[in-house]
Amino acid sequence: MIAKISTAVSIAGGLNYNLDKVVQGEAYVLCGSSIPFNSEKNLDTHRNTIQEEFGDHLEVLKHGHGRTKKPIVHISLNPSPDDKVSDIDYSNMTEDYLREMGFEGQPFVVFKHEDIDRHHIHILTTNVRSDGSKIDDSYSKRRSVKACEKLEQDYGLIPAKGQDKSVSENASVSYRDFIFNPNNEDTKAQIKRIANFTNDKYHFETGNEYKAFMRLFGLDARFAKSDADDKKNKGLVFYGLDSSGQHVTEPIQAGTIQKGLFKKIERKFQSEKSKRILSDIRTRNSIKAKLDQAKTATSKDDFFQKLSEQNMDIVFRQNDTGRIYGATVVDHDFGVVLNGSKLGKAYSANVFNELFNSFDAANFGGRTNKPQEQNEYHVTVGDAGGGIFFGGSSGGLAHYERVGEKPEESETDKLNRKSKKRKKRRIH
Repeated sequence: MIAKISTAVSIAGGLNYNLDKVVQGEAYVLCGSSIPFNSEKNLDTHRNTIQEEFGDHLEVLKHGHGRTKKPIVHISLNPSPDDKVSDIDYSNMTEDYLREMGFEGQPFVVFKHEDIDRHHIHILTTNVRSDGSKIDDSYSKRRSVKACEKLEQDYGLIPAKGQDKSVSENASVSYRDFIFNPNNEDTKAQIKRIANFTNDKYHFETGNEYKAFMRLFGLDARFAKSDADDKKNKGLVFYGLDSSGQHVTEPIQAGTIQKGLFKKIERKFQSEKSKRILSDIRTRNSIKAKLDQAKTATSKDDFFQKLSEQNMDIVFRQNDTGRIYGATVVDHDFGVVLNGSKLGKAYSANVFNELFNSFDAANFGGRTNKPQEQNEYHVTVGDAGGGIFFGGSSGGLAHYERVGEKPEESETDKLNRKSKKRKKRRIH
């Protein structure tokens, strides 16, 4: 039995992720602290019931009585694929595990996932009691290992021999634990770890999306073009960046980091699974709803905070005058990386440029021409607590792409565009 644990600011990310699995027929609500055991596997998502159950515990945070920054706990319990675990046992195992971890009496909901051969469960609960106090999470990894070992004994499960039975999943939901550290001399090992992590967890379709995405990790990724066909990639080079966005390493070929790494990344562009996830209308609608919420912000800090609360980031590319000409959206819950324009005109770079101009006008008494020192960054990366502004007037991160360069179009979006043109011709 392997347990993976992560924490989050809001219940929205974990809830949307699991309920989307339910809608797609890949999971169902198994049980909960106020949800009866679901023996018929019906598709009732219980969204309101779940939110109400957590409400009393989380309401205390809204009034400043609690100081816990990440009150939501997301746990997945993963038996061996060879284990045959009944739904009743999963339900009982949940209560046993939560009791061993000190969560007895806390609200929770359990989702059974059947989208892969290793059937498993996801548990959403909270580490905040109704009085605002926080459940002690010291030595949680050690305690989780012992809890998993007890479950293996009590339910006759195959021991997870030699495996880490409690893996903190913060690394898999937060890129911040993978950001390139220029002070770490083991450059290739860092880049290898980042490249494999992003390739395993995230989905992207174009080189431009991948390049923008790598900025979140402090890397400049550049594809070398074939002499015979400048649209075909023949290699990939990485540079490590410092906090101001300047190169601090020599160019490092992907092949010298890991054999076959470049081809592995290229295959992700053509992956059928990635195409399905990136084009899924429910996934896109969920991302658009999150962005709509962020767009209600009243300042840049508020904008990035709203994104962070929903486990999202945006990489903005700007020219020398400060105009946003590119926006790459990253949803860490779905593992989706998309240019904003693919979601629709309402999420294009122009819309975000106008939004940020409105913030500037409000902050500078209606003037949009801010002082020069406030307008020198070229790439803006959303991050918890505000935003990270990289670059300066000499060089900036935006120049890894030519200003005005058309974003690379995926095959999926190319087909959709052609289909729309045919429909317009038929109408006229």
